[in-house]
Amino acid sequence: MLMKYRLWMMCLCVIGMFCVSGCGRTSVKVTEAVQTEVPFVFETKVAAEPLHVFPVVPMVSGKVVSDMPDVGQVVAAGDVLFRVDSSAYEAQKAALEGQMTDATVSVPNVAPPDGPEGDLLKEGIITRAEYDRIRMRKGVGPSPSSGSGVSRQAGVTQALAALQRSIEDCVVKAPVSGVVSRVYRGDAKVVMAGKPALVIQQNSPVIFVFNMPSVNDKFLEKAKVEKALTVMISDGTHEWYGELKRRGLSDVDGYTAYKVQMDNVSDDVVMGDMYHIHIESEEVAPAMIFPRSVLLDEHTVEVVTDEGLIDWRTVEVVADKDGQIRIISGIHEGDKVVTHADPKLEIGMAVSIK
Repeated sequence: MLMKYRLWMMCLCVIGMFCVSGCGRTSVKVTEAVQTEVPFVFETKVAAEPLHVFPVVPMVSGKVVSDMPDVGQVVAAGDVLFRVDSSAYEAQKAALEGQMTDATVSVPNVAPPDGPEGDLLKEGIITRAEYDRIRMRKGVGPSPSSGSGVSRQAGVTQALAALQRSIEDCVVKAPVSGVVSRVYRGDAKVVMAGKPALVIQQNSPVIFVFNMPSVNDKFLEKAKVEKALTVMISDGTHEWYGELKRRGLSDVDGYTAYKVQMDNVSDDVVMGDMYHIHIESEEVAPAMIFPRSVLLDEHTVEVVTDEGLIDWRTVEVVADKDGQIRIISGIHEGDKVVTHADPKLEIGMAVSIK
């Protein structure tokens, strides 16, 4: 009788342990990842950027003695943007012009070459030095030289030319037509040579820059060559066609940088605003289809590991339509994805599959 009682108690303990362990696990429903071939679709949201941006870099340093354009102001190529104080350069120029007069007076007249050797010199057959040596042999003597006077005059002339360029550089003009997008203007209103004073952008063409998984590179290249790729930009109300271009030759962490480019002559697209990019092709590409409910956030899903534990995966969602999403990276075929994502499911939590 005692043996039967002990055996009965042992069975109850084992059953109790199973009950406790089972009751402690949350039950979840999963969708197994299956890769399939479907017409290619990629969607993302990106801010609009100008393709062409031109920093205006002054060639001289000094205090700005005029108004500077405001952000958003439209300028034309050649417009005066601002003026830098040129008084110091002008004072130096006036002083050098006085020295130039003195140098000109000190330069002696140089006699023109004569004789047969003079004709050779004029025609460029012999040099001035050879001409002088011939004259010396004839006992005539070398041709008069301007000496240090010419050298001094040349130095003053070069300095004057440099000062004149600096004076002209004090008037800063727009290199291109466009819109002023940035102004680096301090309280002292001083600009530094070699550092941008403002930035001019052109609102057309406009670009949208983003990354795509590098596994798509060959497919996209082939689709572009075959003209089987459609690229659309939308603000939710209007749509425009664009062109997909690859930005780099190498990928970074499995992704490749791309841009969609479009003309924006009518300024329909506003720089800095977010736009929806839709790229599609009738050509098929590998993808995995899931209900939208698997998303914990825009790029995260929950999976159940072989050990029955919760893990989170970062995924690339390329399309979201009619309650279905397409995932092209981040999970592998056969993974068990939690069908209804739940933030209460923490990484490492033990669960059971319904």
